[in-house]
Amino acid sequence: MTDTSRHDRSARQSALLIGVVSAQMLLGLTGMGAWLIAQVSNPAPIVPAPPPADVAAAPATLESGLHLALARAQTWNSGAQLVAASGQVDWPDDVPVGAPAGVPGGGWLTYVFAVPDPDHPQAALPTYTVRMERYRSAIVDEQALVPGIPMPPAVPLLGAYPISSTQALLLAEERGGTDYRRVCPVQRSLIRISLDTTDPAAHHWMVTYRDDRFPDRNAMLVRIDGKTGEVAGPDMRVPMDAGACDEVDES
Repeated sequence: MTDTSRHDRSARQSALLIGVVSAQMLLGLTGMGAWLIAQVSNPAPIVPAPPPADVAAAPATLESGLHLALARAQTWNSGAQLVAASGQVDWPDDVPVGAPAGVPGGGWLTYVFAVPDPDHPQAALPTYTVRMERYRSAIVDEQALVPGIPMPPAVPLLGAYPISSTQALLLAEERGGTDYRRVCPVQRSLIRISLDTTDPAAHHWMVTYRDDRFPDRNAMLVRIDGKTGEVAGPDMRVPMDAGACDEVDES
């Protein structure tokens, strides 16, 4: 075979190899292009990151539930500050002989937030209310209100008080609350607590006992100094024995 023939054959083989490789590359690019078109036409679903879990100690107290409620309110307005807080405790019908050692988990917590306006301190402010179920430590309702309320004289910082809301409830029980509930356990199972900051010199926990037979008034009130734990009361608005009570269902 002459050198010219060998050269021609080598050239044909190279051309064939280049053609095969080019065809494979073209097929690969065509396939990739088809895949890209399919992704653009039918994009894969985007799974958003889950929101941060609402986690608080259960059952929630006014103190332990505050950080969840504040975080939620600050999504409404980053400058939101706590202006009022209250809780409802549902006591069981079986009242113990002595004052209870702990607070049951039933009931609700309510937090009210606003954005202070130093230039207009008397103006009614938009508010954001967060309601939490105590037993599950879960937020169950939120509501924005415009206009809201005038700015209170002081903003309660719940964790700053030596006497916690739980201690205040138990002090109220020791001061006569347990005996008061025992007389009519079915009608007097609902207790409310709030922080009174109207006196700049002394903030008080207000523990209010309700009687279902008298829905238009607070049945009994006990005041506990949030700093010293000094107890005032009870102040009875419905007498200890105010008539026949519904009996506890033992079934």
